[in-house]
Amino acid sequence: MRWRLRIRRFGRRLRRRLGLPPISRRTALVLLLLFIGLVFVAVAIVADFLIKTGRYGPKYYEPKDFQREEHLEQLEHLEKLKKRSF
Repeated sequence: MRWRLRIRRFGRRLRRRLGLPPISRRTALVLLLLFIGLVFVAVAIVADFLIKTGRYGPKYYEPKDFQREEHLEQLEHLEKLKKRSF
């Protein structure tokens, strides 16, 4: 229970120093949830960027070696079909 009181005091003092009006518990919880949600979105965007650039994590966006070989085989086959059609 003491930690709750300390958190409340800290919040009140901070609001007074910043010149903000007092806010209700419900508003404080909504602001906290909004902040946590924004942090999760930011982390997801940064993680996706790092994975795409290949600096960290597995390279999901690059085809594997066997996929490259299959793709090349498919391209060769399509080229042969195009030559036959002309």
